[in-house]
Amino acid sequence: MDVEQQAIENASSWMADAIRQYVESEGATSDHAQADWLVVLYTTGRKSGLVRGAPLVGIPEGDDILVMASKRGAPTDPEWYNNLVADPDVWVRNKADFHEAKATTLTADEREERWSAITEQFPFYAEYQADLDREIPVVRLQRR
Repeated sequence: MDVEQQAIENASSWMADAIRQYVESEGATSDHAQADWLVVLYTTGRKSGLVRGAPLVGIPEGDDILVMASKRGAPTDPEWYNNLVADPDVWVRNKADFHEAKATTLTADEREERWSAITEQFPFYAEYQADLDREIPVVRLQRR
């Protein structure tokens, strides 16, 4: 069974539907507010060992993609982020392109260099950050 099918089978019904819709339409059909920027990140659960999928805003940076671990402004990091910290070998679906990647959290300096451009394009990240005690991690997904 392939990675995407595993993620669909391991997801809640609404998440499975969202991932299936994205995969089948190669990112062309989505009701997400940032549909044009959407990617699906697949990680391996650090406790379960199951493949999990997360639709996220992805910002291209050369051959890499940046994603933000905002969890919509929640006080804790998203589970997908905790999973990739434990195992940085991930998969990414960006429209029709599916590939393996290595995930790394940007250093404080790297994040600072990019944060204003990220929040200028997506102001909701600045709003989330303003209400948090934690710093929202920015992750580079480097194509393998």
